[in-house]
Amino acid sequence: MRADRTGREHGESMYMVLVWDVSRTGALGGVRLNWEEETGWAYGKLGLSWQEADWAPDMLGIQSRDAIVQEPLAALHRVFASPSDVADAAQHLVHHWRLPGGEYPGEWDQAGHVRAAIDAFRRRPTACT
Repeated sequence: MRADRTGREHGESMYMVLVWDVSRTGALGGVRLNWEEETGWAYGKLGLSWQEADWAPDMLGIQSRDAIVQEPLAALHRVFASPSDVADAAQHLVHHWRLPGGEYPGEWDQAGHVRAAIDAFRRRPTACT
């Protein structure tokens, strides 16, 4: 797991990456879940030769050149899906290497607190300003 932000020049956009390599999936490759605060959750199926250095963030967020398939995880619907819904979707991807059936339309009840924390982070005074 990795959580970070892009640089100030790119709006300090928050992101998170969760990765399971092929040894955890029992399938044809690994699975990666990306979360970005503007777009929500996306997934990528990783090949057998995936290496950690390949998914390091670039200047705008997460590189996608290591993914076999990458697209939004539409089943989650919300930027701030509940952690249990994310875990359910991830479990399905990791164990079956395909998208879960059904939808998780609810927003996490703590989403407002997360948005407030992100806003407070952006308003913080820094030595560079």
